[in-house]
Amino acid sequence: MTEYRVVDLDGDPDDPKETIITGGTSPEGAARDALGLVLYRSGAKANLRAKVYFQVKGGATNMVRLYTQAINRPQSSGE
Repeated sequence: MTEYRVVDLDGDPDDPKETIITGGTSPEGAARDALGLVLYRSGAKANLRAKVYFQVKGGATNMVRLYTQAINRPQSSGE
């Protein structure tokens, strides 16, 4: 079972709120459970809301930045 540490970056930058979510399915799901928000992996720096740390069994610790608004990137036409 994966444990996620969700760091809420919306409050005091010197003392961010952290929540541990056990058994989440993804960093986005853990953030939704902890913060009650739908967040995205891509976004503008000004929209950074959370960092989620997790470790896959026996591997290195990973971190994902999550944003309140996604950046809309043009789709490749495949040409």
